[in-house]
Amino acid sequence: MNGTDLLQFKLLKDRAVLHRGIDDYVIYIPEQICGLPVTEIGNASFESCKNLRYLEVPPSLKIIGDGAFRNCENLRTVRMTGLLREQNLPNTDKAHWLMAEGYQYPVSYLPPVDYIGKEAFRNTALEVLNFSPAAAKVSIGASAFRESKLKEVRFPGCRTLRIGHSGFAGCADLEIFWASHAKITVEDDSFADCGKLTYLFGRVEYPNSP
Repeated sequence: MNGTDLLQFKLLKDRAVLHRGIDDYVIYIPEQICGLPVTEIGNASFESCKNLRYLEVPPSLKIIGDGAFRNCENLRTVRMTGLLREQNLPNTDKAHWLMAEGYQYPVSYLPPVDYIGKEAFRNTALEVLNFSPAAAKVSIGASAFRESKLKEVRFPGCRTLRIGHSGFAGCADLEIFWASHAKITVEDDSFADCGKLTYLFGRVEYPNSP
């Protein structure tokens, strides 16, 4: 048994929701539970898991709940299943590779999620974050990435992007925000205290502006 076997899920009619995680270095979230696709990581599922460093999520994932990874201050990498070059290794060998080498490559790749909840990744160690090209419409909740270590964020296929209050506020190292094909709806403070932000690509709209 490994840490992944201890994850707890809620089974609904047509999908499964991860509602309680565990504090382990490496976590793999399966694509299916009891034949149901895992589509959601529930609110505060991994909140304050200080040991968590690497997370692998399924392509079926659509929702990351409020505070799901809040204060996971060592979480550096989140990747969609199937992207790792060691994918065909047994899980025991894969975990060893990740512990020895994988943490040196803190580039995250999310599946085509629709919603990232409030404070979902607040105060995490994510550095480079790529969204799936299939993610055409994305909503990011208030303070979702606040005070994280992000340096670069990319939405290569997004057409509609909404960022809530303080969505990326306090990301002091953020330099590049790339969503050149998207209409981006932001609040006045969505990028507050992002002093290094140099490149923001996309059609930006402020709904509360006069």
